[in-house]
Amino acid sequence: MRIKKRNKNEVVIKKKKKKDKIDISEFIFEWNNVPGKDENGIRNYLRDSFFIDWSEKAKIEKSKDNKTITASYDKHNIKFEIDEVGKLFNLKAAYGNYIAEGTISEQLRDGFYLNKVFVPQRTEIKKVKDKEWKIVWNRPDGLSDVYTIKDTGTDVPESIMIYGEGRVFIENEDRVKQILIIRKKDDKLMIYDNVIVIENVVASITLDFNGIKSDYIINNRMDVEKIIEKEYTEIFMKAIQEKNVENILNWEEDVKKEEEDVKEEEDEYITMFKERIKEPIKEIKKGAIDKEKIDEITGLFRETIRKAIEEGNIEKIIAKDAVTFFYNKSRFPGIVYRLRNLELAMLLFDSGSVICTGAGREEFVVNAKDRLIEKLKEFDINLKSEPTIKLQNIVASTMFYPKINLDMFADYDENTEYEPEQFPGLIYKIAEPKTVMLVFRSGRIVITGAKSVKFAIEASRMTKKAIVDAKALIHE
Repeated sequence: MRIKKRNKNEVVIKKKKKKDKIDISEFIFEWNNVPGKDENGIRNYLRDSFFIDWSEKAKIEKSKDNKTITASYDKHNIKFEIDEVGKLFNLKAAYGNYIAEGTISEQLRDGFYLNKVFVPQRTEIKKVKDKEWKIVWNRPDGLSDVYTIKDTGTDVPESIMIYGEGRVFIENEDRVKQILIIRKKDDKLMIYDNVIVIENVVASITLDFNGIKSDYIINNRMDVEKIIEKEYTEIFMKAIQEKNVENILNWEEDVKKEEEDVKEEEDEYITMFKERIKEPIKEIKKGAIDKEKIDEITGLFRETIRKAIEEGNIEKIIAKDAVTFFYNKSRFPGIVYRLRNLELAMLLFDSGSVICTGAGREEFVVNAKDRLIEKLKEFDINLKSEPTIKLQNIVASTMFYPKINLDMFADYDENTEYEPEQFPGLIYKIAEPKTVMLVFRSGRIVITGAKSVKFAIEASRMTKKAIVDAKALIHE
């Protein structure tokens, strides 16, 4: 969508829409099964996340009020305290403008995320009573995450309180803290650890064009420009049939005279195309245009597209919202194939090499590959062998709730780089699995370079253990 400027001095900023991130959680135990059959879940969690060597010998007990589980050994103890409706954080009153029944707003999601709580865009908000709302995410696994928003109605700067329905707060004698999540199913309190949040999955896909007979394959390479010409022309022809031409063309008929000084300068052939198509568009709307005229304007569109491809101006002809293939050879040699419902992009080169970026899960890459195969069939490109997929990089993040003394961590481990004058985070390199971690004082850790989700989780735990070993936690 184009945003008009009211005057040449005005700067218009359109906020980029954020996509949902995917949280990877691990089940630990069911609250009512401890002590009992789920004790090993607690022992494994203490070993893997708190890095203690006495978990196998620990005595697991629960308080009479069913609110606290204690794991203890010798002089050591760790408490798990359940709070089914516990206050998480406050938000500024201005966020009240974005609270209404329906789907959670981007601004409210940002407020959660800044407070280390992830909620996806498809989360629903339901009004319970005056100044109180429920936020419910019905997860794909059949469990639910629930939050409550309460407006205190006061005039203080922070008057909106967020409650989490389902949190387990953990703390040991060194005041190392973690937060676990309760997800309810059939009145069972299932305790999960939010291990990492996946920000981006990057993978390479290799297509084999050898031996394929198609008008769009020449010498075992894909004719990118011919594909774009066919794709865009078919979109134009469909728009004619649906009397929807104006909406797929990238210009506006009612440009006001005072806006002429801020319009982009256009090439002569584009201006000519626009002038020649104005009258036929009016006829198309009335349904009075004949086949001969349709063939004429379609031919004109095809000629204009060819010229635009040569000049690298194709985005000036057709609106981005109307296409799934983007191409501008002056900026990038391949086709950008956007799959909106998967929220990812595929960079397709004439050699058959494909880079898939923006995926939230590994399986999304497989889904995208299948979609691409079906799309290529529209150009009589029928692959003879299954494309190969190789994960190149998983970018993820995790939280270590105590703040981190980056100077102490840097002094302890030689595999760190810390130059606060240049970058606020510490760089920690892990040899196996080969990853690079960005560690911030707030406790946020960004994982880059992992070749699988399993490796990202392993690298996250190794980094947290190194921080604990360095005694680099800030106890407040």
